[in-house]
Amino acid sequence: MASFAWYWVTVEQLSWLIYLWGGVILSGLAITNYGIFAGIGTVLSDLSSIWLGLCGVGYLLMSLGLRSRTFLVTGAVHFTTIGLLNMMPSHQFLITAIVMAGTLFSLAEVQWDMRPPILSAVLSAEQIAFNQQQQRLRKQRKSINQTVSQRR
Repeated sequence: MASFAWYWVTVEQLSWLIYLWGGVILSGLAITNYGIFAGIGTVLSDLSSIWLGLCGVGYLLMSLGLRSRTFLVTGAVHFTTIGLLNMMPSHQFLITAIVMAGTLFSLAEVQWDMRPPILSAVLSAEQIAFNQQQQRLRKQRKSINQTVSQRR
């Protein structure tokens, strides 16, 4: 995953995102392995909360770097779900799987809002022109959506 995303984070000058998610995943794996191999019951009973919290932190920090409300909402969904897990303790793993898979699916299907494209020495002139064209299209869609919502 890191190698697939490296070009994008280089262009956007956000290489710290790769290290952030690497740290999140490695932390989660270390905590999970510690709970399993040391037989720590509290860690094992809270694995859903731990993973939702770690991913929530990752999404919130990502939202700051990208200036994206999409990732801010995704992080909030993860943290809200932690509070709801106690209501259905026998289904914690199912709920966690639904939230994590559902957010990944929705992030794959929707266009994220993020900061405007930046000029990068990594991009060719054609790629920069394409980014600027996409930004204009996003602005047009946004103004059309605002006009439609004002008419309602």
